[in-house]
Amino acid sequence: MQFAARASASPPYASNQAACGPSFRHPGCLNRHPRCPMSIRSDHDESERPLLTLLSIAAQRQRERLLVALEARGFEGIAMPEVRLAKELEQRGPSSIQTLADATETTKQFCAREVKKLERGGYVVSKASQGDRRVTLVGLAPKGQRLLEAVHDVKSELDGGIAEKLGGPNATRLRTLLERLVESSVKD
Repeated sequence: MQFAARASASPPYASNQAACGPSFRHPGCLNRHPRCPMSIRSDHDESERPLLTLLSIAAQRQRERLLVALEARGFEGIAMPEVRLAKELEQRGPSSIQTLADATETTKQFCAREVKKLERGGYVVSKASQGDRRVTLVGLAPKGQRLLEAVHDVKSELDGGIAEKLGGPNATRLRTLLERLVESSVKD
């Protein structure tokens, strides 16, 4: 870890705020210092903060809440790439590493590494394809299905929390606007 050698009472970013960015995020960073590109604080008027920044912050916080809630339900050590792979397996059924890599727009090597983590945790099982013994198929194990059920439940709870904070009509409007944004970005 980059800051392990430092022994100071101040936070690691205090002397090196410019280090925080897309390629580096210090441990525990919630981007609360002003020079961080994802900062939740701003030296500018709040209306000047880019929409992309606001969307990124909101999404990152929801992902963090999801992972914390999953851990509280006994699914320790799960990360978002693993959740995404499990969701792909749920939709596709047993799939090759290459198929999963293509579906998640990752490399075969990255996908294989994440599948190994899921396999060690008992979330997926791997077996040779009957049609081609050189191909390994990965499928959800019962524990992986329970993980996805928990993910669904937690996401519903998080959505409910958003609706509660914003109010029902505002949450509905936010969903509509975000769906429109997603649809328009697919067409670009």
